[in-house]
Amino acid sequence: MIIHNKILIVGLFALTLSVFTLKANAASFEEIILLDDQVELNETLTSLEAPIIESQINVDSATSNYDGVKVNYDSTLDAYTTDQSIFNSINNEYDEAVTSLNTLSDSYTTISSDITSSQEAISATQAAINITENNLQSVSLTEDQKNLLQLEINQLENSLADLQSTESNLIDSLESIQSQITEQDSVLVSIQNELTDAQSKLEISEAGLNAETANLSAAETLLTNASNELNSLYNEVDLANNKYSTESEQIKQLVAQLSDEQLDAFNKFLNDTDKKGLVIQMDASDLLVAVEGNYQKNAINQFTKAFEQEAKFLNKAELFTNKAGEIDNAKFLVKAQKFTNKAASEKAKFLAKAAKKASKEAAKVAKKASKEAVKVAKKASKEAAKVAKKASKEAAKVAKKASKEAAKAAKKAAKEASKGKS
Repeated sequence: MIIHNKILIVGLFALTLSVFTLKANAASFEEIILLDDQVELNETLTSLEAPIIESQINVDSATSNYDGVKVNYDSTLDAYTTDQSIFNSINNEYDEAVTSLNTLSDSYTTISSDITSSQEAISATQAAINITENNLQSVSLTEDQKNLLQLEINQLENSLADLQSTESNLIDSLESIQSQITEQDSVLVSIQNELTDAQSKLEISEAGLNAETANLSAAETLLTNASNELNSLYNEVDLANNKYSTESEQIKQLVAQLSDEQLDAFNKFLNDTDKKGLVIQMDASDLLVAVEGNYQKNAINQFTKAFEQEAKFLNKAELFTNKAGEIDNAKFLVKAQKFTNKAASEKAKFLAKAAKKASKEAAKVAKKASKEAVKVAKKASKEAAKVAKKASKEAAKVAKKASKEAAKAAKKAAKEASKGKS
């Protein structure tokens, strides 16, 4: 029991070691394939680091500027609101004073009209008195007529006195209203001066508010632009990370479809490129060709050679490009372009070889599978013949045995029949 346990433990350890090695190889392969993507990601993030820091500084500065401008705007808005309230209050007083003055003017007009009517009535009454008095001087009047005329004169004089009294009161009222109008005119002038001052102050406040509104709008635009620029840079970071994550996930899924032999072949050749310091530019779409084509060792050799050659010549192209920048010599750019073209042609050449190898390997696999199928069919046919022959022998034995049993039964029946006759 102890021995079996030890064997089991060793077996599990070997299995674990095998799985760990396989995973390590897969991880190594993924890392090598993703190395160019990692380099691209690092370069992108590194190139964005300084702009992001500068952009963040701009956002902080724009935010501080906006806050300061907002304080000034709020203060100016409060002052404008106060001045607007004062102006409205004085304007209301002015309107009330104008209304009061108009009311007094209407009263003045009405009383003036009443005085005129009263004066006309006094004149008419006085004229009637004069006529009646003249009539009273007539010698032809009787005593009764004179008394009636005198009574009429007395009544007219009473009416005249009432009219004169009314006129006097109206004149007093008119003088009072005139005095009130004069006073109200003075008040209106004073309010008008206050209103003019308030309007002037309000216009100044409004101009200040317009200026602060423009400043606030400019500050807000500056902050918005700075924030948009920062967000745009962070979006570039997200895009770069997402691009790498997507590529990594696709590579991982494709690597998981490789057999141990395929994975070993890829690791062997790609580790060589890693030792040479080459960064191959193989992405998920490239690896998909190998996976779907079921590339085996020879095809994988040519396939990886394509990317190794591409990396080698691209390195040389980069070297001459850098030299051209250092010494400003266009000849190096020409050489750099030649190496770039060479990288493309070498890659295409070995990819074509890989596809050809994969086709041959597929044909071999198909041929081998066909032979195996024939062997399996032939073996199955032989097995079937053996089974049929054995079944036939068994059937013959059963028939022979049944025949013997039938003969015995018939013989026994005959004997029994013979005994019955005797």
